[in-house]
Amino acid sequence: MQYATIIWLVIAVVFAAVELSTTQLVSVWFAAGALGAMLCAALQLPFWLQFLAFAVVSAVLMFFTRPIVRRATEGHIVRTNADRVIGQIALVLSEIGGGAGGQVKCCGSVWSAVVPSSDIRLAPGDHALVLAIEGVKLVVDRADNPNS
Repeated sequence: MQYATIIWLVIAVVFAAVELSTTQLVSVWFAAGALGAMLCAALQLPFWLQFLAFAVVSAVLMFFTRPIVRRATEGHIVRTNADRVIGQIALVLSEIGGGAGGQVKCCGSVWSAVVPSSDIRLAPGDHALVLAIEGVKLVVDRADNPNS
């Protein structure tokens, strides 16, 4: 086995090790390119052809597979039915405010609720606007117009 073949094998292993140590695909294309160059070295082709094989194989694989990999690894936001309560008006069932949470009824379900500021107090029977969902609690604020 020639030295160039061994060198390209070592380069492929290094790129593969880098790939295995990361959470995203960053160097798998270069590892494959190094294997292509190693094949050229095994055929005793000149170094410039080995390097050209490395560059071409890496670029072609990256060009054709990167968009597929990007779509597969992108973080997808999974919407749930709970998201429909954001922007809705809720009926306050127990007092909320002063650092303490309470309960509201929204879209037919009873939720734990908190207010975004300790200055806001909501009494039972008040209407509240749902601002967000944090974990299993609704973040609510005083609703100016409960009919909106």
